[in-house]
Amino acid sequence: MTHNNHARHTALPGVCLLIWCCCTFLPGVLSAQCNVYFSFCPGDITVTDCDNSGYEAINWPEPIATTTGGCMNFNIQQTSGPAPGTLVASPGTYTITYAASAVDIATGKKSKAGCTITVHLESDNTPPVFTYCPPDITLYTGNELTATGQWSTPIATDNCSENVTVKTKTPCNTAFKPGIHYVEYKAVDAAGNAVWCIFTVTVIQGFPKPAANRNEADGSTTVHGTEVYPFDITLTPNPFRDQMALHTSQVPEKDLDVRVFDMQGRQVGQKQWPAGAFSIRLSTEDMGPGVFYIKISTAEGAFISTIRGVKL
Repeated sequence: MTHNNHARHTALPGVCLLIWCCCTFLPGVLSAQCNVYFSFCPGDITVTDCDNSGYEAINWPEPIATTTGGCMNFNIQQTSGPAPGTLVASPGTYTITYAASAVDIATGKKSKAGCTITVHLESDNTPPVFTYCPPDITLYTGNELTATGQWSTPIATDNCSENVTVKTKTPCNTAFKPGIHYVEYKAVDAAGNAVWCIFTVTVIQGFPKPAANRNEADGSTTVHGTEVYPFDITLTPNPFRDQMALHTSQVPEKDLDVRVFDMQGRQVGQKQWPAGAFSIRLSTEDMGPGVFYIKISTAEGAFISTIRGVKL
């Protein structure tokens, strides 16, 4: 009897130990604290109706949701707004919402998170851009009555589409008579927005002047006994309004002739650039808005530079 009582006495602590272990484990499970959140939500997005058709299919990057803590039954779905790829009216603003949820494995409580995306659908009002427009060209007729102009084809890109049409009425290899000619290339995108590339072809009767003799001391050159100095001429502001200014980093030793021509080749302004002056100003109040070309030459007629300017 004494041995049996001892057995019952020693078994009881083992049972208590097992119960104590269970009690200490349960609180850890109950503190799972499931949390759901969006690690990526696109927010505001702008979509362009590239052909201005009045309708456009809208898409957006897919939101990403995730969880922390002990979670189960995770779910993410779109709860409002048009589905990706839906054709909608343009222009317009569309709101799309997503919801994500999961259940806490300890408490059974549901954790939720939301993501709102606003898609702004707008018309395409941005014209293409010429990434390459040929520089001005000077040609000589030699013994012929005309000179043939050659240049690389202008290149245009668009913000919305690769479908950019580039056209001109004066293609490469055109024969030009003596004078100043304006070559225009027009680029049009799918929405009808247009931009122009314009450069001049100056044709001079006869042959080029003989090679100049360079004076290393001051950088000047001598052509037919006339000294001509190198010039780096800039136009400011550009675009301009009521007046324009021409500047150079090295003053001319002799007077220069400045003439302004419109797109039709008509002279609309003229002024003398006096020797020793770093800059001159020209009034443009009588000129209407448009593109103009400013030609600078010596008093003897030697070509120095042609600058393109825009009046607002």
